[in-house]
Amino acid sequence: MTQLHDLLDTASRAGSPADAQPAHDIATDIRLGRRALLRRRLAAAGGGVAAATLAAGAIVGGSALFNGPAEKAAPAGAGVSVSSVDSATTAVLVDADVAAGPFHFAKVPQGWVSGASSEFAGNLVPAAGGVSQSAQDFAGKITALPSTQDMPEGINTKGGAGVVSVTRSVDGPGDVVSLTVQVPKSVGLTNAQLTELAQSVTLTSAVSAAAG
Repeated sequence: MTQLHDLLDTASRAGSPADAQPAHDIATDIRLGRRALLRRRLAAAGGGVAAATLAAGAIVGGSALFNGPAEKAAPAGAGVSVSSVDSATTAVLVDADVAAGPFHFAKVPQGWVSGASSEFAGNLVPAAGGVSQSAQDFAGKITALPSTQDMPEGINTKGGAGVVSVTRSVDGPGDVVSLTVQVPKSVGLTNAQLTELAQSVTLTSAVSAAAG
C-alpha cells in the first residue's frame, strides 16, 4: 500500500526533466502495484479460509474421538419378524360309545353327539345344534352310510361340496359290504383321524342299505 502511495506522490510532483519518468512507465508501475496489492489480499483471504477449514475439521475429528463412531441406521423393517399363522384347527377325536340308531361310534370328534338316524344312515350332530333334525338331511352332519356295492376303499375328497369321506369294507349285516362315513371338512379331521373314525363304527343287524 505504501508503494502505491509513493508512486502516486511521485507522479503528482513536478520534477526536473532529468527526474521525470515517462508517462507510460508510471501507469505500468501503478498497474503492477494494484496487482500486487490484490494478490496480497487474496492470499490473506485464502489463508483465513484454510484456517477455518482446518478448525472445522479439528472440531469434527475431536467429536468423533470423544463420542466414538456413529451408529449405522437400521434398514427399514429391521427387527420385525413376520410369522405365518395357520388358522386351521384340528378336531380332537375322543373315545365314546355313541349309538346313532343301529350305528355305533366308538370314537367321535369332541363336541359331537348322536342325532336323528335311521337304518339307512347314522348321524352325528354338533352338540351346539344348528343342523336339520331330519334323519335324511345330511348337511352339516357326520353320516355313516352302508352300501351293498363293493366301493373303493380309502379317502375321497372330491365328493359333495365341503365334504370329505372315507370308505371301508364290512361283512354284513345281510348284503351290506361297504361303509362310507362322510364328514364336513369344517370339522378339521386329519386323514388319520378320518380313517380312525370310520374304523370305529360297528353295525347292528338292524342296519339296511338304501335301495339303489
